[in-house]
Amino acid sequence: MNYVIAVLCYSGYLLSLLWFCERYLGEFRFRKGLTGLLFLTGGIFFISPFWENTSDFLRVSISHFLFFCLVCFSFRKSAEEKLLAAAVMTAVKTMTWNFVSSFFSMIVLTGMHFRYRGEAVISLETDYLISAASYGTVILAVYFFAQSMKTRWEYLVKSRYVLSVPLLFLVVVVDIVNWGASNGVMVKGEGFNLYYNQIFSHTAVCLLTLLCACIACLVFFGIGRIYREQKQTEQYIGQVMYYKALNEQYQKMERLRHDMKNHVLSLYGLYQRQEWEALGSYLEQMLESGGIREKKEATGSSTVDALLYHKRAVAEKKHICWECEVQIPKECPIEEFDLCVLFGNILDNAIEGAGNVQEEERFLSIYAGKVKKCFLLVVKNSTRLGHEREIKPGIGLFNIKETAERHQGIFKLEIKEHIFEVSVLFPMP
Repeated sequence: MNYVIAVLCYSGYLLSLLWFCERYLGEFRFRKGLTGLLFLTGGIFFISPFWENTSDFLRVSISHFLFFCLVCFSFRKSAEEKLLAAAVMTAVKTMTWNFVSSFFSMIVLTGMHFRYRGEAVISLETDYLISAASYGTVILAVYFFAQSMKTRWEYLVKSRYVLSVPLLFLVVVVDIVNWGASNGVMVKGEGFNLYYNQIFSHTAVCLLTLLCACIACLVFFGIGRIYREQKQTEQYIGQVMYYKALNEQYQKMERLRHDMKNHVLSLYGLYQRQEWEALGSYLEQMLESGGIREKKEATGSSTVDALLYHKRAVAEKKHICWECEVQIPKECPIEEFDLCVLFGNILDNAIEGAGNVQEEERFLSIYAGKVKKCFLLVVKNSTRLGHEREIKPGIGLFNIKETAERHQGIFKLEIKEHIFEVSVLFPMP
């Protein structure tokens, strides 16, 4: 019975690894059911009696290699993404399983020692129960990491092999530690009995595995933070470019205003001579030189005007129907820089989403203004997504959420009838 429970937990553990890979590597080479069968078959073959006479370190190494092969063989994503997913899952399952199994073994051995007042040995049935509990804990750890990587996956992939290599190195260290403890290499006191040797060995495994896990977390979250800050720096540079573009636009307007007297005289002369084609051509040149062609945005914020002007040009190149009604109130509590981050990230995502549907269905609608004592921003766009769970959070949504939280705002995503809606509500002073 205990063996059956252990096998069921092991199967659940394999399916949790498949669930993680499906979440971040979604494009299967085969049908989902066939891929799941490959994972289960490979896992069950690994725990078969065929491996009983194989050394622990070799068996674990073959297990890691088999898992990497299954991930690379079953999904269509890039090599960097597959390697990252396999490395993260290998690190999570190895460190969690080693720590938890040694920790539970220590508890069981200590309880048996004080109960029977002598040397304690874990029976085969108890070992099955410890394995089942360990695999159950690994399933929870996989779920935790799957949630924590939601907003990190996009820029963690860009690290290429910078993240995967140290994670795999730490996995090898943990496997060597476990092998050493199992073979009496690490701790073997000549004056101690079997019970104390087991306790010391499991304690060493727990401490060293915990140390490696802490280093892995520092590497994982540290690299993620570096790439997030790098992305935010790139966005900051983008905002500076918007300011420069706005300044250039104003300079063009100033030059046009300075020469307005001469332009008016020239236009009046063409009008008197009824040279309509020349008059139209002259007006066309004035529009171009002044940078005022089809300038429809006037939001109350010159920075937001420049940003919307740029995004509208990008949307029109993709044949996206553009609707814009934006008024930034004077008492708006958000700084212009944060407004640009907010509008820029939302519009980038909206343009990308609308650009993925059929051309006749592409649209993007923007509304922003004062509603009672709040500032409301609502952006709607056509999308091929059908439900919120299909959204893959990236650095853009992370920046939007962070900006909203910093100003005590409310951020909401919704998809209805293939229309993606982002709404942000800020309290006004």
